[in-house]
Formats: sequence, C-alpha cells, structure tokens
Amino acid sequence: FNTPNLHIIGTYTARDGRWSHETGQPQFDDGGTYRLLDANTVELAGKLGVGRWTRQPGTALQTAPAPVSAPAAVSGAPVGLWERSYQDAAGQKYFDVLELAADGTYVKHARRGTTDRGRYAVSGRALSFQSLVDERNSRDVAFTVMGGTTLVTEFVPPAFARNAAFFRQVEEWRLSNRAPNFRTLAIDGRSVPRSIAALMATALTARAQPWRPDALPTWVRVEELRNGHYSMAFTFYAPSSVEQMTVTYTAYGMTVATADGARTLTEPLPPDFVDLPLAVAAAKKDGLAGVLKKADIRVYKNHGPAWSLLPTAGKRATVNGVTGEPVHGDITGYVARYNADWDRIHAQWRSMLSRLAPRPSPSSSSSWSSSSSGGSDGDSGSSSSGPDYGTGLQNSWGSGDTDAYNRFQSGTPNADDCSRYGC
Repeated sequence: FNTPNLHIIGTYTARDGRWSHETGQPQFDDGGTYRLLDANTVELAGKLGVGRWTRQPGTALQTAPAPVSAPAAVSGAPVGLWERSYQDAAGQKYFDVLELAADGTYVKHARRGTTDRGRYAVSGRALSFQSLVDERNSRDVAFTVMGGTTLVTEFVPPAFARNAAFFRQVEEWRLSNRAPNFRTLAIDGRSVPRSIAALMATALTARAQPWRPDALPTWVRVEELRNGHYSMAFTFYAPSSVEQMTVTYTAYGMTVATADGARTLTEPLPPDFVDLPLAVAAAKKDGLAGVLKKADIRVYKNHGPAWSLLPTAGKRATVNGVTGEPVHGDITGYVARYNADWDRIHAQWRSMLSRLAPRPSPSSSSSWSSSSSGGSDGDSGSSSSGPDYGTGLQNSWGSGDTDAYNRFQSGTPNADDCSRYGC
C-alpha cells in the first residue's frame, strides 16, 4: 500500500465478499466487505468507510491461483502444543514447549542450547524425529497419550540399550493452550517478531517501571535461535540509580536481569518505530541477502533511531527507525573516529621521523653526517644531530611534571624546563 506519505507492507486475504489485511502495526490493520464493480474496479468497505479502487493503468488482470490444500496430516500423530516443567539435580527449573504440526513438522522451544526443529513421522507407538538443526537430536521415542491431555515419551540412548532400566529418559508433557509471547511474520522460512514496539511498552509498564519509575527503553536486540524463531531483549535504563534492566523474551519464555548501568546506552527510544518486518523488507529491496541472523534498534547521535540488520550472508544493513528508508554509510561514528585516530598517530610518526632523520654535515657534501665517536655501526635509539635531554627527562619524570617531560621528549624544552631540570 503506497501513498505519497505512507508505505505499508503486510498480508491480505479476500474471499466470498470479505477482505482483511494485517501489517504488524495494529493501527493500520483493517478489514470489511468488498464488491467487484467491473474487471478494473473494486469497492471496499472498512474502518474508514466505503471507497472505490481502480486498477493501476498498465497492469494486467491476474487470476488468483487455486488455494493450496493443507498437507496431509500424519496418521496417529499427537498433534498439538505440548508443554512441560521440570528441574535438574541442582534445582534449576526449566520450561519446554513442543509444537507437533499436522503436516509432520515440529518445533521445540527450550533453553538456548536445546531448541530444535525438523520433521517427524509416526510408526505404531513410536515418534521418529529428524532434526534440521543437529543430527544428534534425531531419534525414535516411544509415546503414549493419556486422556487426550498428557503425552508421555520414553527414549533409551542406543549405546545403553542393554541397561535400559538405568538410562531410560521419560518425559511427561501436557496439552497446552498457552499463547506465544509475541506475534511473528514468516520471512525466509523464519518466524520474525513483529509488533515489537507494543511488546516493548508491555515490558516497560509490567517490568521496568515497577522496578524503577524513571526507567525507559534504550535498546532492543533480536537474535535468531536454532529452531527458526527469535529471542528479543529489551534494555531499560534508570538514570536516578544508574542501573539497567534487561527483559528477554522467547516465544514461550521470559527472563529478567538487572545490572549496573554505567556502561549501557542511555538515550531512550521513541514509543513507536518502524516494525522489524518492514525494516527487513526495505533492506531486502535495497540489496540485503540471506536470512536475518541478528537485529537491533537504538538511538544514534545525529541520526535518531535506526535498525541494524545482520543477515547470515552478505553485509549488514541499516534502516531509519522513523522513515523506514535504507541508510548508507556509517552512523555509529566508528569509522570517523578510527580515521581521526589514524591521522593523529600518523602525524605523530611523521614528526618523530623528521626529528630522527640524518642532517647534512656542514663540512661535507655528503647527505649523511659522520659520527666523531667510535661506536657500533648498528641502529641507535637516539640521533647524533640533536642534544640528549636524558637528564631533563629523568628529572622531570621524577618530579611528575608531565608537560615538561613531553617537551623534553619532543626536543622542545623551554628555558624554564632547562633551568629546573637541566638540559
């Protein structure tokens, strides 16, 4: 959807006189009824009333393809969303969620190192998992469904089959109606988070402000997980106590951590900004290649909020967090600082080398002066063409006079330096 001042990307459906579109930004979501007036004109009724839309000149009439039928369900599969809570021998508690889809795909949401996704099949009372993440996660497990609400799985590592009684792993899952922590959009086979600003506001009011009333969000980081989903970390800074809080969400998990905020970002984000899927779409149009691996949005000096997008292949991209337009060039200031440091150090080396360069002897036409002392022909750390300020350097250093020391070091001591420390 394009107007001179608005650019919206989303998904739409239209069937049997009803239409809807979803953008990831609730204020732009809409729906209602439609009526085709002719091959080039449609009348839509929605939130803003009734309007007529005309096909753009030069575009051909396209017939929508037939609906794709859903994949055949896996016969006998315990399809559904299953969850389990447990703790290890040290008392650490964990929470896992297992999605078994009717099309034979599965996703496991768990602590970072054990997330997984892939395909499964059913043979009798056994589930055969084929991981797309790690072959070590591929396995056959026996399963039993009890009362339609409890799934019990049993797995014995093949290497310990003779001692199955001691190494059998039994897991009990219960059917869940839990909603995910955030909504997603399918991009490149991944479930990319959307409506991020709304979740940031929820984390602010539910977690950060009850902790410190002056806390505000300064940084959002998104990172791909092995199961094709993403984690989102919201960092909040409280200036009154110079502390930070980080609220991290996964699809079905959440953690909260606080720390000293002396080294964190302090410039607050605006309450609304370009949603991540729209930033990805703008970057792809500008040449971004590969699956999104990481993304973050923060406020940059002289640039405002901006998304930084890192794909699995190719170069990082930057998108303005207000306009949604791609940004070219470095907005972090790192390149400018690096070049300035390089120029400064280069100038210092030029100055030092010019002082150490041999000077022509007044009594010789040679471009090299000769030494009157019989020493080694090897390299020397000092030049015979200038005075030795070793005494002044030693005395000024012993007195803690940094400025005088630097003047001696550069060969430019003043009269006061020589009087006080010796030349």
